[in-house]
Amino acid sequence: MKLETAKTLILIVLIGTSLLLTLGTGSYKPSQKALDNVTIDEVDIGGTEETKKSIIEPLDIILHANGSYYGFKDPAERERLYERMNSWSLSDVTIHSVADRTPNDYEVELIFPENFPVELLGSIFTLADEDVPLPENALFERIYIKFDVDTATLLVEVVTDDGGLVKAKVNDTNDFNHLWAYMGGFDLDTFRLYTLMDEGGKNIYLPTGEIVLPKKTMSFKRIEPPDMRDVLFDTPSVVSESRTPEIGETYFTDSRQMRVDEDGISMEYVNILTGDNNTDNPWLSPTALLDRSILQINNHKGWTSDYRLAELNSMQNLVRYRMYYEGYPIFNRDNMSMIEQVLNSQQLIEYRRPLIILAQSVINETPIELASGEVIKRDIIDNPDYSEDNVQAVTLGYRLKIDTDFSYNENVELEPVWYIKYNGRWTQHAFNEPAKPEGGD
Repeated sequence: MKLETAKTLILIVLIGTSLLLTLGTGSYKPSQKALDNVTIDEVDIGGTEETKKSIIEPLDIILHANGSYYGFKDPAERERLYERMNSWSLSDVTIHSVADRTPNDYEVELIFPENFPVELLGSIFTLADEDVPLPENALFERIYIKFDVDTATLLVEVVTDDGGLVKAKVNDTNDFNHLWAYMGGFDLDTFRLYTLMDEGGKNIYLPTGEIVLPKKTMSFKRIEPPDMRDVLFDTPSVVSESRTPEIGETYFTDSRQMRVDEDGISMEYVNILTGDNNTDNPWLSPTALLDRSILQINNHKGWTSDYRLAELNSMQNLVRYRMYYEGYPIFNRDNMSMIEQVLNSQQLIEYRRPLIILAQSVINETPIELASGEVIKRDIIDNPDYSEDNVQAVTLGYRLKIDTDFSYNENVELEPVWYIKYNGRWTQHAFNEPAKPEGGD
């Protein structure tokens, strides 16, 4: 064979191989995980994965001891206790139509940030009898734990919003001894005394004495909008991108739409074809709804901060998660501390979230002295703008402020502030000033 002929054959083979590789590359799609009939691209946006147990946490844990009330000074101690509670096995579960709960001199009260479906008890604890018929459509906000000293048994009582009661037992001597040991004495290096505000419809506990929390300035990292496009659209290559010159918002669109704000720090996704029509989208059970929501976010490592369940509404197929920092909830009027989803049995309908990740390093830290719980209690009771019956919760939290002058820096500020949940809305408490509603609830 002549040399020229051999070169020609080799060239033909190389061209054919290149064409095959090009066709293969053009038809390649990223690997996908199926969620029933939903497919979600495996894109990692820099966060972690979570479970139902890790995403559901109480806002506070209050220890009752012979007429006094105590809470942990360090939220990390509270979280460690709750993590141990997650391993409890509940047995002898009984359902009562009347909440005939009798408070004890010594008991522990778990207060959750919202009314959650009773069905989620199986996600907080382990149910020894998985087939126990928990009340349907009933909600709970508080769990009480009492002590049967004679049998070394913990008695768990869950008060439901419809006036019912769920009772159960924890028959583990180690768990009993661990919790009972707290009642032997309250070291004020670990615990803080709380004051009770019971003038309204709920018992609200407020930490007493001097309260100092740091105001922190830290940088943040961005989640790039194209990464979210690759997560949310089946075929990213056909998604059109446009920008409104007047407002500066960016839109990614096929039959669905993702809108990114002008600063590129928050996004809203809507499945246009189904967003306004839920007639063919049956309600999901609370557990199924939460499972689908967590899985959807897990599949792109979307837990980019410490997020915890803030609302679960199976009537609307709505799930909300709030950002926390060092055990304290974070609030922001522009919903920059919330992840919100609407899902049905087939697909994700709506998805809203911030596109920032708080950095671990702190640029600046300043101690802030806050009003004591006694002062806040008196101010709420004496304030004519408040009706005690409409005060649902009071907590210390962080107000998230974002420096949008990106020509100089990309920083956030976390400022410690008192917050009041009033008529279903969290508001920043400011003395002698009108309440300022925050986003998300």
